[in-house]
Amino acid sequence: MAVLTIGILVLLAAFGPASAQVQCNGGDRDALLEFKAAFIDVPSPRVPDADFQTWLPGTNCCSWRGVNCTSTGRVQGLAVQSASGQDPSRGTPPFRNSSYRGVVGASLGRLSELDYLIMTQIRWNAPIPKELGQLSKLREVNFGENNLTGTLPAELGKLLKLEKLEISTNLQPGPIPSSFCRLTRLTTVRLTSTRLTGSIPPCIGRWSRLVGLILSYNSLTGSIPPGLGQTTTLVTLSLTSNQLTGTIPANLGNLPSLESLELESNQLSGAIPPQLSRARSLQFLRLGSNRLSKSIPASLGSLALIRTIDLRENELTGSIPRELAAPSNLYSMDLSANQLTGGLPAAFGQIDAALDFSLNVSHNKLVGPIPQNFGGIFQLDASSNYLSGAFPLSLVSCRDVRLSNNGLSSLPQATSLPQNLNPGPRIFELRLDGNRITGPLPPWLSLLPEIFKLDISRNMITGPVPASVLGLPSLQDLNLSNNKLDGPLPTQSFRGSARFLDLHRNRISGPITSSFLANLGTIIELDFSRNALSGPLPADIGSYLFGINSLNLSYNKLDGKVPASISNLTDLSYLNLAYNKFTGPVPSIPSI
Repeated sequence: MAVLTIGILVLLAAFGPASAQVQCNGGDRDALLEFKAAFIDVPSPRVPDADFQTWLPGTNCCSWRGVNCTSTGRVQGLAVQSASGQDPSRGTPPFRNSSYRGVVGASLGRLSELDYLIMTQIRWNAPIPKELGQLSKLREVNFGENNLTGTLPAELGKLLKLEKLEISTNLQPGPIPSSFCRLTRLTTVRLTSTRLTGSIPPCIGRWSRLVGLILSYNSLTGSIPPGLGQTTTLVTLSLTSNQLTGTIPANLGNLPSLESLELESNQLSGAIPPQLSRARSLQFLRLGSNRLSKSIPASLGSLALIRTIDLRENELTGSIPRELAAPSNLYSMDLSANQLTGGLPAAFGQIDAALDFSLNVSHNKLVGPIPQNFGGIFQLDASSNYLSGAFPLSLVSCRDVRLSNNGLSSLPQATSLPQNLNPGPRIFELRLDGNRITGPLPPWLSLLPEIFKLDISRNMITGPVPASVLGLPSLQDLNLSNNKLDGPLPTQSFRGSARFLDLHRNRISGPITSSFLANLGTIIELDFSRNALSGPLPADIGSYLFGINSLNLSYNKLDGKVPASISNLTDLSYLNLAYNKFTGPVPSIPSI
């Protein structure tokens, strides 16, 4: 949309002043006024001349906003983009006049010199007029983000000079008209979220000038036409989120200019064609959320310009080819939710750290240890596999690390971080929940000043809760639940702005003190249930947890009266004090 807006502004700047010097054709002016009559355009104080406000009877239509004329006064360009459409504070976009009884936009068919027609953020509430098929000189049609009705009119197939066709709005379900096969000058076709049905016409292979074909977010069925492999000028092919079946045509690898191939969220099956590696310009390969099977072609690693490889949510098997780490521009790879086996190739650890490389191999069947050299990866998600061994301390150089639901057995007990770590910020999020980690929490955790979220729940961690971990300045979300932590709570808690603290299902004993609660004013959820906490609650508990939404202290050994100050917790929506030794009634809490 930004590119489109810039394009419109350039056109207005280029033609606007010159157009104002000539007097517009009377017939063209009448056709535009008739078109305007179909809408109600409420003026906005911020943009008094926006939309149709300058379209006034008796004035020169060549000076109207969005209208460009030839040197003879004929309307050759119409670019009406609502200034209020993207910013509600600018007023209401033009909307359909319910009292108008004509065919909305039919009069535009009389603008016989029209070269381009751009209509965005206009509330049509009417079909695309069939009369546009009369405009034999039209080269560009753009109906982006309008509330059009009806289906794609077959009459657009008469526009034999058409080069750009862009419609991004919900139409009534219907096919791509067969008459479009005649539009052999098309360079850009963008029909997104238009509720297209039926198959992609095989004749698209005859669109020999095609640069971009985007048919995303529709309901297209059938197979991908092999003829697309003959459109050698194609740069972008996006068929995302349809219902396409069959295999990926191998001849798509014959497209020398193809930079983006987006086929995700369909029902494509079969193997990934190794011939795709011949598309030497390919930068973005997105084949996720299909039914692709067999192994990942190692030849994809020869795509020197590739930046993104997305093969998630398929049925791919075999090991991860180490060749996939070879491209020098690679910054994102998602192989999650497949049936991949084998280990993590150490080659991924050799990718340049400056690329901020993101690797997602979660929900597979990977085994073995995590390579020690993975510290240069920016984001690593290898959760829900069968990885084993120790947690490599080099991973604290990553920004996000998710290793949940594996078989990791230990955390290094180092008191300092390695000297050879990659420079730059330290880890922001670390998830190790659902492993088999034993032993105490290591000292090096207290050396992570930027960590925001730490989850080591569902392991076999022993020892006390270290005050040094709670004192991490950026830590807001800590989950140590379902472990074997014991001993009392530290005398002090978070230094930062805590949001979530979960210590349930441990063996923590002793009292909950005022000094521990003193820094929990920003806490949202606090769960200490199923421990061995004892003694009374601090009388001033309601003065500390003033922002809390959920408080669970059930299944402990707490006693005494529930403090009256707990009624001050006005944001509290969940409170569980069951299975303790409290006496007397629980004070009423207005929000529960």
